[in-house]
Amino acid sequence: MDKFKYKLDPVLKLRNFEKKKVEIHLGQINKKILDTENNINEVVQQINEAYSVLNNSKDQKIENSYVLSLPHLLKVKTKELENLQEELNTNHRLRNEVIQKLNEVTGRFKIIEKDKQKKEISFKKESQKKIEQEIQDLFLISKGGVIS
Repeated sequence: MDKFKYKLDPVLKLRNFEKKKVEIHLGQINKKILDTENNINEVVQQINEAYSVLNNSKDQKIENSYVLSLPHLLKVKTKELENLQEELNTNHRLRNEVIQKLNEVTGRFKIIEKDKQKKEISFKKESQKKIEQEIQDLFLISKGGVIS
């Protein structure tokens, strides 16, 4: 019995490769988003610590140089926070674009995959019919009948 061969198998493999490539890219973007969110949390924590030290300065003696450098530190950290927020927004937009592309690529892959499955089922049905016909012919021959 012949084995099922699908003519578009190379195209299906290419589409699958393209789909996996986009999935990997999406994973990389998600990692960047997670890293950026972690960096944002660190900067916010650093800003809160700076304010905390300033608020607790009434109870403790702190150096004048720290008090003088605090506005500059807060300005730098605030700018860093703005930059990280912009990076996060950019990565979110990029992720949305990649998700849209993944949906398109997955759709093209599924179309060919479903076509392959339909043709494989059809091939199996035809093969089964041929086998049944051969069995019937052999049965008729063994009984001395005529093959139609």
